Amino acid sequence: MAGIADIEDAIKARLTATIAGIDDLVRSVPKPSGSPVQVPVQVKSYPKKPSEQTLKSLASAGAVLVRYAGSKFGKMRKVGGVAVQDETMFFEALTIADSLRAEDAHEGVYEFLEVCKTRLMDYKPSGCVDGFELVDVNYLSEKNGAWEYGLLVSVKTQTVKS
Repeated sequence: MAGIADIEDAIKARLTATIAGIDDLVRSVPKPSGSPVQVPVQVKSYPKKPSEQTLKSLASAGAVLVRYAGSKFGKMRKVGGVAVQDETMFFEALTIADSLRAEDAHEGVYEFLEVCKTRLMDYKPSGCVDGFELVDVNYLSEKNGAWEYGLLVSVKTQTVKS
């Protein structure tokens, strides 16, 4: 059985590997001199106390914040005297950037959503029954130029009690 923190860490590792392996989650940001610099998008757990200033700061370089969003349980059943119950766990990858699309300035929140979708779909972390399924994408907010969209994914695990 995989725990919440284990799966959250697996999501972050999967997206961070994208940064190291290919440049999908790297932004070209202008320096004060006007010349561009390549900046990796931050992939981290959702902050404990996300202030508006924290989110605005993350948006300037781009970020994907990962959080557990809850679970739904199937009916418990007995298999050979052992109790087994399926759990569908939901995780959100909150994409945040100071632009919507690449043509607006540099890589934007839409591009980050596409990378997250393709990297997470069917990815099976250790201890899970199946790979991730895409559930939905929602616009969350725009505050002072920080655009936020949430990608909700689900993965099935099982709880076993002998």
